[in-house]
Amino acid sequence: MSKWRKEMGCLLSVCDYIVEFSPSFSQNLQDRTVEVMTSTPRSDIYMNLPALEKLDAMLMEILNSFRNTEFWYADQGSLSSI
Repeated sequence: MSKWRKEMGCLLSVCDYIVEFSPSFSQNLQDRTVEVMTSTPRSDIYMNLPALEKLDAMLMEILNSFRNTEFWYADQGSLSSI
């Protein structure tokens, strides 16, 4: 499960760098107001990110429930020939 969390963290870390620029105003050293572009997270990504995290939590819960199963799979090499 730690590998899964590491992979999800890697995939989601890209979202920190997908931004859009929006105009903003700033004061410079001579007390003049200048318009600058600031980066803000893309709204479509961060609007859907909570749903992705919820699905990830649901998947983790399902995967964790498979630990004590009533069935199991045998390795291909351990099958006896008939």
